[in-house]
Amino acid sequence: MAARITKFLVEQNCRVIVVACNTASAAALYFLRQQFPAITFIGMEPAVKPAARATRSGKIAILATRGTLEGELFHHTRDEFARHVQALTVYPTDWVERVERGDIDSPETYASVRRVIEPLLDAGVDEI
Repeated sequence: MAARITKFLVEQNCRVIVVACNTASAAALYFLRQQFPAITFIGMEPAVKPAARATRSGKIAILATRGTLEGELFHHTRDEFARHVQALTVYPTDWVERVERGDIDSPETYASVRRVIEPLLDAGVDEI
């Protein structure tokens, strides 16, 4: 799918393409850069680098979709920039559905956020 969309954009004379989804970046960015070397791709890459630099406790947490956490881009970024810290990864299973439903300000959503965040803070994570 990403290659088809990119081919269409290239046919429209696009020279820079933003892959504005972290999961799509994780799944396709490396492939797209290999297949379309003349095009500049800007990906929404995980914020691992600034979190690893900023931590004082040496513990960071990365909250992302399963697709992002399983992707080669995430693993490469984590391995390159967060080798010196403990990087906990969390896939909050219901967050995507809540956001897509527009359920961002309900007591249930706040409870879901607390269930994910509190254990991370208790573990000493200081960058999320």
